[in-house]
Parts: sequence; C-alpha cells; structure tokens
Amino acid sequence: MRKIGDPKENELVICIPKDISPYSITCNILEYPEYTGIININEVYIRWIEDIREYVKINKTYVAKVLQVDKNKKIVTLSLKRVKEEEEKKKREELRLENRYEKILELSAKKLGKTLEDAYKEFGYEILKNFDSLSNFFINHKDKIEKFIPKEWIEVIKELLEKKEEKVYEISYIVKASTFKTNGLEIIKNYFLNFENKNIEVKYLGSGKYLVRKISKNPKKDEKELIKLIEEGKNFFEVFEYKKHEKD
Repeated sequence: MRKIGDPKENELVICIPKDISPYSITCNILEYPEYTGIININEVYIRWIEDIREYVKINKTYVAKVLQVDKNKKIVTLSLKRVKEEEEKKKREELRLENRYEKILELSAKKLGKTLEDAYKEFGYEILKNFDSLSNFFINHKDKIEKFIPKEWIEVIKELLEKKEEKVYEISYIVKASTFKTNGLEIIKNYFLNFENKNIEVKYLGSGKYLVRKISKNPKKDEKELIKLIEEGKNFFEVFEYKKHEKD
C-alpha cells in the first residue's frame, strides 16, 4: 500500500510497531515508508494505561490517525485512540483492496518477466499521483486503463482483473472476561494470545470487554472454530460472557 507525497493531518494510516518503550511506540508507516511514526502513551487508549505492551504488539498492523507531520525530520505523530471503529473498518477494507490490486500488478509483472517495482515505475506511481490509490483506479476508472497503462501490460492485467474475487466475511464477537486471581493479567494475556496466534484480531474496548474479529472466506466453519476458542474462557474466568457483535 503506497502513497505519493507526504502524510496529512487527520489522515488514517496503517502503522506497524517496531519498538515499544514505557511511554511511546515507534512505528513503520505502510503508506509512507520514508516516515517514522511516534505514538505517545496518552494516544494509545482513552484511559490512562500503565503498560503499553498490554494493548499494542510488535509487528501487528494498526489503524492510526495522523496528528502532526514534521516533513524535515520525516516524523509523524500518531494516535490510536482517536480512530473510530467505523473508520478503522473502512481503512482495513481499503488495505485489503489495495493489497489485492497490488498483487495483480505483481503477478502481471511476473508474467512479463518484470518486477513489482517495474510496474510502479512504468505506470503505478502515475496512477497513485492521479487517483490516490490502485483500488480507486481499477474500481472506478477502468475506462482509463488504456491511457495510464502501457500496451504490453494491458492484456495481462485485464485477464487477472476478470478473475472472480473470492468474497470475504467478517466474524466478530464481544467477549467480557475478568478474574480475581492474583495472576489475572497473565491469564487474560495468555487467553487472548491464542486468538492472535490464529490470525484473529483482538481489541480491548474497556470495562473488561474485548472485540475479537476474524476475516474469513469460509464463515460457517470459521465461526464454529471461533466460538469454540471463545468458550475456552469458561475454564479461566470467574466473570465470562460473550455475544455476537452487531454492527450498525
């Protein structure tokens, strides 16, 4: 997922933590790899937290909001807590689509004996400059393919575009879990670590509530497995309940 130019205030970006200190997080920014993102502890969650590592993990992807941009130092100040749930969902869908169309460029380049970077240099960066994203171009401006894409690429790209995209589904539940044991934090951490190891997103909502979310191509099978995993919490927590997350 690439962008042309510099980050803008209030823009949503995908950040990947690479270092966590007691009071801040240093991140790579997927759209702007030449910039470094900084998240202050006060911008992680709506309430004060003692240990950032309970909320943020190294090398996981997060949606963040740009607060300030220092173009000279190439540093961006970011916030996690100011991202609304619907904004996060929309941004992650944008990332999914952008990855899909970048994959089409990569496969097309391979068929032509070229690289993804060749594709960007020959026409990809020009598309980003004019349409902001690959997905916007290929979804909303297909009539301009001949204008922006060199002739040798067109047939291969069109062939890949015509292949039916597999439909994906979101499965999400709200889990409320708490324990009175002295090692309660460790129990909670280990319980939700099982979700993350299976590529299930976990987000703390406050008041002992967690959102668990999985993107699936086989929703019936994956929902059964998700519920089974959730229900393991009955063995660990004195207070435990869950319900399907109803989206507005």
